[in-house]
Amino acid sequence: MRFSLLLYGFYLLLRFTSWKHDTFKNRLGEQDFSMTIRTADGKRARHYVTRGGVLSSARGILSGSDFSLVWKDAASGYRYMSAMKPKALMRAIGDGSLSLEGDAEKVTHFLAAFKLMLECYRRPSK
Repeated sequence: MRFSLLLYGFYLLLRFTSWKHDTFKNRLGEQDFSMTIRTADGKRARHYVTRGGVLSSARGILSGSDFSLVWKDAASGYRYMSAMKPKALMRAIGDGSLSLEGDAEKVTHFLAAFKLMLECYRRPSK
């Protein structure tokens, strides 16, 4: 349940950030992609689609998505995604909690957009 709520909250954060920050919206508009974030057993999943910089999302697995982030289980997904740090995703890949499936170029584009989104909310260092 917590993982599903986190995936929906992630969608809301992506939408809000694209509305509030033009740099992020432009980054999403550079390349259309569809992705699915799911657990390995497929019990929890949400897909995200960007077309022309407009983001949409719905529950479930999207057949034919460009790439998928597949979590070993919902607890691992929740733990790493709630950290909201790109390094946390790299650690998850390293320890086998996360696997990536699909188009590597679009995964790289998404990860760059994710990093840009986090930078939108970072406080300037003193």
